[in-house]
Amino acid sequence: MPLIIRNAERSPGFKMLTEKRILSFLISVVLSFSLTGCGLLGIGGGGSDEEITEEGEPIVDTATPSPSVTSTGTVTSRQFFEVKKDITALRTELARIKSDINAYSKTPQSIRTTEPGYGFLEPTEITHKVTLSNGTEVLGKITRETLDDIVLLTQIGLLTIDRRQIRDIAPAELPRAQCKIVGDIGNLETRVYADRRVYTGYVQNIGERRADFVVVKVKLARDDTRIIAVDSAYVDGNNFRYKTGVISDTSIGPAGSAKFSVTVYLPPNSDVSYYTTEVHWKEYD
Repeated sequence: MPLIIRNAERSPGFKMLTEKRILSFLISVVLSFSLTGCGLLGIGGGGSDEEITEEGEPIVDTATPSPSVTSTGTVTSRQFFEVKKDITALRTELARIKSDINAYSKTPQSIRTTEPGYGFLEPTEITHKVTLSNGTEVLGKITRETLDDIVLLTQIGLLTIDRRQIRDIAPAELPRAQCKIVGDIGNLETRVYADRRVYTGYVQNIGERRADFVVVKVKLARDDTRIIAVDSAYVDGNNFRYKTGVISDTSIGPAGSAKFSVTVYLPPNSDVSYYTTEVHWKEYD
């Protein structure tokens, strides 16, 4: 409200009283603006966490601040993040993981496999060709059948196949390897020692498929057919890396040949009349 001064020149006392009123009014206005600014800045009135004593040392407010609740229901404190937002994100991620697990557990597993470890695999007889609904052909030997599935022994292990995924089962027709010793079996190169015999020769694969882990066995016998000693050795064949990671140099491809040398140790006072040979091999994909 404006201050109206009339007849200021009436008397010296009146003039002095008027100046005091003006000065008091101005001081009141300045203090009002100062207090208003401090309130906006959070200074004074308990708005600060620290107060200054007369000695200049701060007094720290150790009282635990109470949280406040906003209009959105979010509980906030002096932290710079929103607790509700972090919890909501964690719950969303947990729900997504549970959904993925449920979807995976409900997915039908039509083929389950048990693979053996790396090493020399046992020979698998291929007797059946199973054609799946998607056109895939699986070769192996059927070891068990039920109304719901079949168990197929393959080169990589046992496969359990759902019958709903099978289009056809037929006998397997595969090219085969066929290995034999080159030349006359009874005319192998033979080196005779007092305690052993060494037989050297060649093995040829006359089949249409690669022969794997080709081994030659030699048996020494008496004239009455009793076996004196037996030993065997792998051929010095071609290098090949199998699907299991095994690397071997005992393979013979179609129309190929490989050298072998078998040493047979004899017991004392052995009377060797003749020997026989056998060639064994395996077939892997």
